[in-house]
Amino acid sequence: MKKQDYFLKCVLLESLGDIGVNFVNKETGKSENNDIIKELLKDEQIKDRLYLALEDELTKVLKEKYGI
Repeated sequence: MKKQDYFLKCVLLESLGDIGVNFVNKETGKSENNDIIKELLKDEQIKDRLYLALEDELTKVLKEKYGI
C-alpha cells in the first residue's frame, strides 16, 4: 500500500467512527472496519472518487479561507 493510500485508509477509518459506523464480525465480535476499507481501496474507481472528494473539499476550503 502506497504511503498516500495508507493515509487515506486512516482518514476513512476515523470517518467511519465519526459517522457511527462499525462493521463487526458476528462470530468473533471483532471489528472488520480495517478489512472493509482495504477492500474498498482495492477498487481504483472508488479510490479515485475518494481522492477527488478530498481534493474538491480542499479546494473549497482554500477558496473560502484564502480566496484561491
